Parts: sequence; C-alpha cells; structure tokens
Amino acid sequence: MFESPKALADQEDWGTPDKLDAAFADTCDTVRKGIPLMWRDRWWRMFDRDPVETWVHGRIALLGDTPHPPLQYMAQGAIMAIEDGWVLAQHYARLAAATPSGTEPNWDGALAAYEAVRVEHRHRVQTTPRAWGELWHLDGESRLRRNAIMRAGHPRLLLLHRLGVRSDRADAGRGARDVHADPALLGGRRGAGGLTR
Repeated sequence: MFESPKALADQEDWGTPDKLDAAFADTCDTVRKGIPLMWRDRWWRMFDRDPVETWVHGRIALLGDTPHPPLQYMAQGAIMAIEDGWVLAQHYARLAAATPSGTEPNWDGALAAYEAVRVEHRHRVQTTPRAWGELWHLDGESRLRRNAIMRAGHPRLLLLHRLGVRSDRADAGRGARDVHADPALLGGRRGAGGLTR
C-alpha cells in the first residue's frame, strides 16, 4: 500500500492483511486470488531521503545505492553500483596511464573525478522513482487517464505531465534528458566505438 495514512501517522497497525485485502478488493479475480498467496505476516515501510552531493571522503568512496537509496519503482540500485564501479575504474585507468613508471596514480584525483561526473545522474535516479511511485498508485479518474495514456503509447514524460504528477517530485527540469541515451551522465562521451573516456 502506498502512503498508508496510518504509516504516515506512525501508527503501529498500518499495512495489515485486512488493509491489503481492502486495497485490492476491486481488482480482477486473478489478483484477488493471488493476494492471499503473498507473505501476509511481514511488511515494511519504504523510506526515501534527499540526494547528497558528497560520497567520497579521503580514500573512501561509496558506490551504488549506499549513498543514494532510490525507491524501488525503477529497479536502479544494483545498476548504480555497476555504473559507479565502471566510472571510477575509467578515471583510475586514465590517471594510471599518465603516471610515470614506479609512482602511484593519483587516487585522490580519480575519486574526485568519479564523484564530480556522477552527481547529476545519481540525483535523477534517486528522485525520479518518487514520481513513478505516485504514478503507479493513482486512484479514480487519474488512474483511468493514466491507463488510457499508457495504452496509447505516449512517452513517459508526457504521461507524468498529463497526469499532473508534481514536477518537483520527478525533478522534471532535469528529467527531460534520457539517462540511458546520454553517456555524459555516466562520465563518458559517445565516440565512434561507443561509450569512451
């Protein structure tokens, strides 16, 4: 259940099995028959926090969703760790190639470069799921409009705009760029051979 009033009020009896059944009472038979098959004795709240700008301290760097935990709606936690590792490795390799033999590459420079190129992308990955959470949990007329727009195949940003999902929750000012099509957000640039340093 999304934004349970009892959970938001810090009451202990939020998200109980009877509330789950009530939330799905008006769905199709297949969904209603599947609900009792779920774990009904365990539930947990999802928490979110605002993005941080710094996740490198000295020679310690956090990667993945450790410094930027996104809500689950875009399934981005693990891929951020892979992207972060790749970007850090690229910066280290670049500096190592320029380092004279017998000396250690500039780790501080590699860590600073890694952090600098990841801020915008990670901010977007962490904040966009907020709007998607609202989108997937609409009720009433808004839900019907969402379903009609999705059936028509409109792009996702048009969908958010038409539904009136708050743009500050989606970081819509930045969200117009496609993260996956913009390698600069990963710290690279598009070259003739694909993504390069």
